[in-house]
Amino acid sequence: MLQTIYNSLDEMFENLNRNRNKPKRIIRRNWTRVTRFGRKIRTWPRRSIEMHKKGFNYESLWSFDLYLAKLLADAFNELADTAHGFPAHLNKGDYFNPSGEESDAAFEEWKEILREISAGFKRYIQEEDYDNYEQDHLERGVAIKNSLKLMTEWYPHFWD
Repeated sequence: MLQTIYNSLDEMFENLNRNRNKPKRIIRRNWTRVTRFGRKIRTWPRRSIEMHKKGFNYESLWSFDLYLAKLLADAFNELADTAHGFPAHLNKGDYFNPSGEESDAAFEEWKEILREISAGFKRYIQEEDYDNYEQDHLERGVAIKNSLKLMTEWYPHFWD
């Protein structure tokens, strides 16, 4: 069955008027399309306004842990990719006159810390393995605890 994609509501209603003499099921099908479209239009502004005002919407509260884990995993991965600096105490030599090798090693260590935090949140997001539930649950718990521990340790240094 071929479905028609309408460019406007006027075009959809025009098609409904044309089909008035057709069987009831065709009219019902078209009316269902109109009401679904209206429902999406009614809820879309509320969700997007909530997202812009608060940073989250009502639907994200149903699984807030996964929402935050996705957000933080992407954010730390992006921070690792675009980082321009690192905490000074990672540098093993002189803080004010670091050598190139020491500075590069500290910068790579900082990127590795950020990626490790991101990896823990990504592991938390992954779907659970129900065949090996206990082992999977343990691994996910260890990964997220390690990420949260690193986050608390390095929290004042999350800048770029």
